[in-house]
Amino acid sequence: MPITDIREKVLSGQLKLKQEAVWVPQWDEWVMVRELNGKERASVIEANTYKKGSQAGQINVTNFYPHLAIASARYPTADVEPAEVEVPVTDENGEPVLDANKEPVTKLVPSAHLAQYPSLDERQGNPLAGMLIFRRSDDPTKPDLAVRDALNETSGAALEVIAQVAARLSALLPQDIAEKKGS
Repeated sequence: MPITDIREKVLSGQLKLKQEAVWVPQWDEWVMVRELNGKERASVIEANTYKKGSQAGQINVTNFYPHLAIASARYPTADVEPAEVEVPVTDENGEPVLDANKEPVTKLVPSAHLAQYPSLDERQGNPLAGMLIFRRSDDPTKPDLAVRDALNETSGAALEVIAQVAARLSALLPQDIAEKKGS
């Protein structure tokens, strides 16, 4: 295999940001959560980190989850299919099956909401496919942070579902942020 120019590969846009189709039960909808790029990730951290006082350097959890949802939740695209979900294996009595290390055994199965995922034709024909769900009206490529407080008044569980996936994809889990602060 030939040695590639890593710089060119990275800067050319050949590397795609990770995306996942996520069922949000509180909304009864599928959304696509996309990894934040470097600028978006830095913006989320900067906007949600206390600057002064006893909480300086800590994350403002009141605003963090809605900001992540606003910045990462998009309409499903043709190239993203829902992943299978991990469920515990149970015996004939409904008890969890354990492996040799006494850990629960799991298996992958299709999502229970797979039938509600938009068809390929629907995703290909949707002019909103890939666009931010919470986007600015004057610039639809930009997240609409003005809706953050209103979004915070909606289901916290829905925000949790989206934010957990966005945080994992974008290396924004608490341990990821703590590692960066320690360096």
